[in-house]
Amino acid sequence: MSLTIALSPASDALTFAGDVSRSVKVPQWPAAVALSDGTLLEVSPGPPSSDQFKVATAGAGLVVPQGKGVEVQWPVEWFTVSGIDQAVTVPRVPEPLPLFPETP
Repeated sequence: MSLTIALSPASDALTFAGDVSRSVKVPQWPAAVALSDGTLLEVSPGPPSSDQFKVATAGAGLVVPQGKGVEVQWPVEWFTVSGIDQAVTVPRVPEPLPLFPETP
């Protein structure tokens, strides 16, 4: 199953269709959308663009741009919408791997 997320025509809400079908009024812009697969999206209002839906944290699902929104290709059980200043993101810095381990 999948979930499609798009801005409502009035740009004051997000429309979810698929596993969960609902229209949710956005408390403040930009908004953060957290999904049950671990994905965190940053959503900005305005005309459709490539920066309107940004993946802040990748989850198990594949996020595919689709028309005026995005499609999350993974079963979604729940989602949460909040203002971006209320969302917490932890920066991930991968540790470099040594090419040649030092031997004594």
